[in-house]
Amino acid sequence: MIRYSTVILFISVLFFHSCSKKVKEISRPIIEISVENIIAKVGDKIITVDEFIERSEYTIRPDYCRGDNTIHKKIILNSLIGEKLLSLETSNISLSPNLMRYLKGRKEQAMRDVLFYEKGYKNN
Repeated sequence: MIRYSTVILFISVLFFHSCSKKVKEISRPIIEISVENIIAKVGDKIITVDEFIERSEYTIRPDYCRGDNTIHKKIILNSLIGEKLLSLETSNISLSPNLMRYLKGRKEQAMRDVLFYEKGYKNN
């Protein structure tokens, strides 16, 4: 009887020890993008065929560009280019400390308003 419990204890310790080992971080392979898959290049950012298809086929589009004609495709591509340009512009902006404090205060006030609504109005 002692040997049976010892074996069970030993197996459970081995099991928990093997489960508790740190998992090595798997590095993602660098995806090679061929020149044929690039539709547009904005600064150091690129727009690929897959990104364009994802935007045009898999997302809800407004009424003015839901069709399948060339003008609607140009509207989608222009909005993608505009997003890339905007991301380039906003990455270069450095906010002043006063603006950062103002934005932090607005965010905290909004959080207080939500908390007051959740705890004060919603429960009653």
